[in-house]
Amino acid sequence: MARCALFLTDLFGASGVTIFDHSGYNTALPVSNVSHPLPGKVFEQLEGQHLSGNAGMFEVSSKTGLNVYINEGAGAVTTLITAGTYDANTLAARIQTDLRANGSLPNAATYFVSYNSTSRLFTVSNTGTAFILVNVNSDNVLTSECGFDASNTASLASHKSDDERSSTITRVIFDAGAGNVIDPDLVWTMLNSTGGTDADAATIYNDVTVYAHATYLGQQWAQWDGVASETFSISDRPAETENTVQGAVTSTDTGYRYWAFFWRHVDDHTSHQIGVLRAAAALTSAVHTVREVNSHHLANRTAPRTLENQHPVNLLSDWRMTIELERWTASEFRAFKVEADRYGAADGMLFSLLWTDIVAGSLTVNAQADKGQLFYGSIVGSSTDSYAGNESDYMSGSLDLAQLRGP
Repeated sequence: MARCALFLTDLFGASGVTIFDHSGYNTALPVSNVSHPLPGKVFEQLEGQHLSGNAGMFEVSSKTGLNVYINEGAGAVTTLITAGTYDANTLAARIQTDLRANGSLPNAATYFVSYNSTSRLFTVSNTGTAFILVNVNSDNVLTSECGFDASNTASLASHKSDDERSSTITRVIFDAGAGNVIDPDLVWTMLNSTGGTDADAATIYNDVTVYAHATYLGQQWAQWDGVASETFSISDRPAETENTVQGAVTSTDTGYRYWAFFWRHVDDHTSHQIGVLRAAAALTSAVHTVREVNSHHLANRTAPRTLENQHPVNLLSDWRMTIELERWTASEFRAFKVEADRYGAADGMLFSLLWTDIVAGSLTVNAQADKGQLFYGSIVGSSTDSYAGNESDYMSGSLDLAQLRGP
């Protein structure tokens, strides 16, 4: 049978570990909030509409796109855009500079590229020439980063992007410090985005990757991809809206100094937030399973309607679970439950009912989150029997777990 696991301590937030690098943030919601145990206390990406466009993270690279294609009437001309990380304004300026430097474009000198921080749209224009943006190529910066539609084939002197963009990547990179490593069994996160019309979870939340390496590889997503010693794809967002935990099993028996988190979101939302970003070793039993699961349910915490409570406050439903540790050997019981009691009530933790099946690959993180069998929460009740008499070599107890909802 599968064995459960608790993930009590945050290795990314441990003493000596620092957030070495990150994308910009709203100063009221700083990047340090990713290590705060309350998932409602978030890190919010600083988006393109802030600071008049001097914000937002965009990338020009082999992972996103490297070229712009323009047809002034004699066929498509390719312009290579300088690779790097940019905010909204500097991305527009970089594209303009590289277009104007392209000797194969007859009217290169009169191209203008800009970003409007109010509309959150990019514009490519030429003062004297109508042109077509050829956006069907997969490595096109205008489609991958700037919101231009690949089906726009009009010949115009000015082209405005079809979709709003505030940023396309949120990044956080941790450093364990010289001579130290981080070696978790699981990395997990809770993500949130607001302020747009795009609703497809696959577009917004399902492109998240964690990398691990002995040295710092840079700010770009492409610099880590294919180069880092380990690459872990974070699970897709669960369909169950009450439980948005996404995670990746990282058990490799190898620790690394640097861990890089890249969330790719090509959507029209104005806010991208990380509520929790944690890593931990699994606290589990080598041989024992929980005997049974009682009171496993999604609890509606709203007070019932009564004469005195005609307009009750609506509280978010959360997952509740009781696990029973029946006749565990004393040494394993103490190793598991004493540690759980010590830290599980004071700080948030992740709980997985069928952890060994997840490690084996027969179950997935998002499927278990959908069932409420994997969630972020805390211990709200704990009991232990007397383990007296001829049962003294064995111990039994239970843990009551309650979910902490994400942002």
